Amino acid sequence: MKWLQLGLSANEYEIHATQSEATLCSNGITISNHDICAAGVVIHRRWRLSPPKPVIKLILDGDPGNFGQREWVAALDYTFWLWRRLSPKTLWANAPNVVQDRLILYRLAAECGLDVPDTAVATRYYQLPANVVAKPIAHNEHVHDGAYFPTTNLTSSARGSLLSARSPCPHLTQTVIQVKQELRVVYSFGLMGVVSLLRDTKAGPIDIRYDSSVRCFRSSIPTHVEAKLRAFAKLTNLAIFTADILIDSNEKYWLIDVTPSGTIGSLDDDRTTLVTCCVEGILKELNAPSI
Repeated sequence: MKWLQLGLSANEYEIHATQSEATLCSNGITISNHDICAAGVVIHRRWRLSPPKPVIKLILDGDPGNFGQREWVAALDYTFWLWRRLSPKTLWANAPNVVQDRLILYRLAAECGLDVPDTAVATRYYQLPANVVAKPIAHNEHVHDGAYFPTTNLTSSARGSLLSARSPCPHLTQTVIQVKQELRVVYSFGLMGVVSLLRDTKAGPIDIRYDSSVRCFRSSIPTHVEAKLRAFAKLTNLAIFTADILIDSNEKYWLIDVTPSGTIGSLDDDRTTLVTCCVEGILKELNAPSI
């Protein structure tokens, strides 16, 4: 029997998870998906206190502390969810809920046949592969005072300092894709709108949301990619979402992010293709007149 306690200090945990396996360690106890699959029963229990204790104890206060908690919760939610998904014959007491976690959505997208870059979460930066970008784990990327954690290229010079600055939060990294074209797709109750995102310079930030040189044009996606996105919408029960897709030099379509809320922001063309698609889908669902 193995027992792993939550609610301890962050430095008492190590986590390492990919799209196919996850390991969690604390106080000399290590539990992996192999342990879960071999177990007869898994008891997933959170204590009931009012107010509930934090999942992980952090020395950070205020907004940075809230950011750290969200990152830990998202990493642990994914770990427990993946364990459950990989152990169909194991009896779970209080099985983890399916949440709209970035890592869970990556895994489900891959199950639908969409290509997703190799993704990993770890508490130790030496466990992470080279040639990657760093992202927040939770969808809420706010750190403090209006500052957000953007997708960041982990060059060899910035790797140690950036990941150390995020400590004691786990780190999410994703393999860099050599981009030929960038697309943003909106799915709204069965309708899809696509725009192509064109950068005027290659010197801008890797996170296209922060590149002021971007221009948007109406575009499209192949039928096989559209079919996989529809399968993803059905599997996740997401009626509205946005998907960011990269096309590489081999014409391979890579899903790099999904936003369940369907956030569009400023990345839309002059004809408001994405906004119009989103609204049209909602009106169609409500049997209301089109705009």
